[in-house]
Amino acid sequence: MYTELTNIRVAFQPNAWADEEFCESDNIIIRVASDIVDAGVSGEIMVGMDNHSAQRTPRMMELYASLGMLPIFTAPNCTDCISPVDHHIGRFIQNSMGKSYRDAVEQNPDIWMSATEDLDDPNCRSAEARRKLMAQWLSKAWDNLTSEFSHLIEAAFVKTGFKLALDGSDDYKMEIQGWSSPYSFR
Repeated sequence: MYTELTNIRVAFQPNAWADEEFCESDNIIIRVASDIVDAGVSGEIMVGMDNHSAQRTPRMMELYASLGMLPIFTAPNCTDCISPVDHHIGRFIQNSMGKSYRDAVEQNPDIWMSATEDLDDPNCRSAEARRKLMAQWLSKAWDNLTSEFSHLIEAAFVKTGFKLALDGSDDYKMEIQGWSSPYSFR
């Protein structure tokens, strides 16, 4: 089922976050680098990430360097304010998935009531079936974001400071959540 969703990649981690073992062993970064190369991007690639310790290990830093990737990390405890993914792109996806969830519950509220497959109840869904359904919603949200709202992706990186002119001329475009005056880090 997951292989049918060609626009997203599904990886399972028992802890529900990307710890060091997951980052290193599942080759997440190598697959991201492969996606970048497949998209025709060449040269050194800046990769913006939050300040998660598993992404900053010596082994991961070596891996970034070997792949021509320059990791740029947000300041500690600032992800919710300045991360382009968490604050902008992720919010779009959350809203899309929330709508899909509300629609599904409205159409069939019993779909979310059981933790195990009940063969006698055709409306009942297992946790696995619900994950597959959510992956379909994510795929749809990603398609929508990258086709009809692609301008939001670039805007997210500009507003959070990841994609500004080096000379400071674009600093006025930066919009940090909770910051009332224009921000400049120069």
